[in-house]
Amino acid sequence: MSAQEIVLLLAPSQDSKSATGPAFIERHRKYAQELHGANPKNPILVIGCKSSVKPGSVIVEEANFKVFSLGSKGGNFLKVAQIASSTVKSKSWKINRYVCGNPWESFFPALLMKYIFGMRAKMQIQYHGCFYERAWLKISFKNRLMYLLTKFSILFGDSFRFVTLEQMQEMIKRNPKLSNKSFAVPLPTPIPISTSPITSAENVIGYLGRIHPERNPELWLESVRNLNLKRQDFKCLIAGSGPDEQKFIAKLIDLLGPNRVAFKGHISANQLEDFWNEITILLSTSDIESYGLAIREAILRGKKCVAVTSVGARDAKENFSEGISLAKLDPVQIAKSIADEIESTKSTLNVESVRNKQEIMNASYVSELVSTWR
Repeated sequence: MSAQEIVLLLAPSQDSKSATGPAFIERHRKYAQELHGANPKNPILVIGCKSSVKPGSVIVEEANFKVFSLGSKGGNFLKVAQIASSTVKSKSWKINRYVCGNPWESFFPALLMKYIFGMRAKMQIQYHGCFYERAWLKISFKNRLMYLLTKFSILFGDSFRFVTLEQMQEMIKRNPKLSNKSFAVPLPTPIPISTSPITSAENVIGYLGRIHPERNPELWLESVRNLNLKRQDFKCLIAGSGPDEQKFIAKLIDLLGPNRVAFKGHISANQLEDFWNEITILLSTSDIESYGLAIREAILRGKKCVAVTSVGARDAKENFSEGISLAKLDPVQIAKSIADEIESTKSTLNVESVRNKQEIMNASYVSELVSTWR
């Protein structure tokens, strides 16, 4: 009997039991269904991810989709490669293609498997960030190192996936080798089952995501400060955590007072809908969003959204022009955009139409991406 051909994705930092684990598994289950289809000769999708169970143990066992444990320490690239290689051999799988979800922790173990452990196969590398943005590079030495690793990974890829056309074009300008091997396929965005309409008498401005420099928390605060100079009929709800968390929350409470600030900290996928139900406006001040998932999630729920212009925000504006207000990196302009949204009591956004469009795009994204794996 011939070995089962597989497409292998290593995700050593993605815990199958974490807040994002179920969504990650479900998204890749759809990829697996599309990949294998009804043809038994097509490869199946196999994922290795972080888990507390014994390394090599199969966590998800389905006909066309498998997930196995890489153990709980994903930072050791050699160890990850050893576990994955041993698992592949023990299951009599034959790697048809490596899919590297990023150019470091997913890429380097696959590179070791290919060249050190002799499991030769084509390699697709996926880029989800705007690694070329000067604003991002200036944040830390680590970011500059990550950009060098990104450039290094280009030497070994057979194909390269980006999440927006603009992101791909900017990377090709800087790395001509990408030109004939690249394509842009966005991430499918989960569509909510129901919507909590904006009927609250209160205006609640939401912050969602990690609280760290890449999201411009200081600009977020300064924008709220400028808004507060003009009006005080709003509150803020913060959902997220990160290195700047305590300083950010302390400054916001000093600015608005404890009665106008609510802090949820890190929230799970199950708690996310509560956040969306409680806010009326999402404010995103990151200017280095390559995709802007939170922006799209807000639009799909009929929430008003003010975002600093970025690759992801511009792409969202192109697809859903009435769902988002774009602003420059100017706290005064951002505050004015928020005030305009507050004054606009009626939303022109047709939520049903937006969701139907996103559903069609999701199906297209899955098909387009998976076609590059066969």
